Amino acid sequence: MTKRKFLGGFTRFRLMLTLGLAVLLPAAALIYVNFSQLRAIERDKGIEAIFHREFQEVLLITEKKINKKAYTMAEEARDLFPSPDTDAAEKEKKLDLILSKSPWLSHAFLYDEKGLVFRSQPQQMGDKYFREEHERMAEMYKGWFGMEGKMVVEEIHKKPRAINVSLGQVKRGDKDTYLATALFVLPQLSNDRVVLAGVTFEGCYLTATLFPGVLDEMVNQKSTDQGGNRLAMMIYPADVEMGREIKPLAATAGWGEGKPEISRKMDDVFRGLALGIKFQGTSVEALGKTWVHRSFVILACLSLVILGGLVLTKHIVSKEMALARLKSDFVSNVSHELRTPLALIRLYAETLELG
Repeated sequence: MTKRKFLGGFTRFRLMLTLGLAVLLPAAALIYVNFSQLRAIERDKGIEAIFHREFQEVLLITEKKINKKAYTMAEEARDLFPSPDTDAAEKEKKLDLILSKSPWLSHAFLYDEKGLVFRSQPQQMGDKYFREEHERMAEMYKGWFGMEGKMVVEEIHKKPRAINVSLGQVKRGDKDTYLATALFVLPQLSNDRVVLAGVTFEGCYLTATLFPGVLDEMVNQKSTDQGGNRLAMMIYPADVEMGREIKPLAATAGWGEGKPEISRKMDDVFRGLALGIKFQGTSVEALGKTWVHRSFVILACLSLVILGGLVLTKHIVSKEMALARLKSDFVSNVSHELRTPLALIRLYAETLELG
C-alpha cells in the first residue's frame, strides 16, 4: 500500500509537471510576448505609422490621377490646334472653336515666327478682372516667347509628354482662384521651329469639377475596397503659413474642419498646391489608442480563459486519478479476499490426501 501511494503521488506529480511544461509555460510565454509587442506598438505609435504610410500611398495615387486627367485634356486640345502656317484669321477661328467646345478652358494661344495669337472665352470678356487677365497674359507670353522662345521649346521637348504646366493665382469676381496653363509644342512640327501653343484651365472648373471628381473617386474606391472608417480628402494652397486656418480649394464630403493628418505637396502639374487626407469624424491617434486598448482587453480575456482551462484540467486529472486509485484498491481487496478461501480449500485437500 505504501508503495502504491508513493507511485500514485509520483504519477500525479509527473502529470502536473508535464501539464505545466507542455501547456502552462508556452501559454505564459505567448501571453508575455503579445503583451510586450502591444506595449512596443503603443510606445512607438506603430498603428499611426501604418495608417500614415497608407495615407501617403493614397495621396501619391491621387496626384497621379489628377495629373493624368490634366495631361489628357491638354493633349486633346493640342490635337485641335491650327497649323502655324495658316493666316492669323484662320488661327483665331480655330482657337475660338477650341474654346467653344471646351468651356473649361479660359484661354488658348499660339506663338510662331509671325507673332502671338491669344484668344479668350468671349462670354467672360465683359468681366473686368477677366479682361485685365487676358491683356496681362497676352503681353507676358508675347515678351517671354520673343526673348526665350527657343530655350522654352528645347525644355518642353525634354519632358516625357512634351507639356509644361504652370499655376497662377487670379481673381474671379471677389474671390481668388488658380489657373493652370499647359504649354506645349505641336508634334507635327520639327524641333527646330520656335512654335509654342497653350491652353489655360479655368479655375472654377479645377475647383468645382476636376479636383472634386478625382477626390471623390479615390474616397469611394477606398471605402469599397477596405470598408471601415471613411476617408476625407482636400486640395489647398501649399504655401499656407503654420498656424493659419487652411481653406480648401476642393474637398470631399465629410471633411469638416481641422488640419489633415498627412499632406503631400504636388510637384508636377499643379505645383504650388497640396493634398491633405484624414478620417471622417476621428483621428489616426484615436484609432490607434482604441485598437491597442481593445487588444489589451482581448489578451487579458484569453489569459483568463487559459488559466481557467488549466485549473479545470487539473481538477479533472485529479478526479480521474482518484477514481483510478479507488478502482485499484477495490481490485486489490477483492483479490485478497478471494485468495484466503482458496488457500484453506487447498490445505484441506492436502490433509485428506495425507490421511
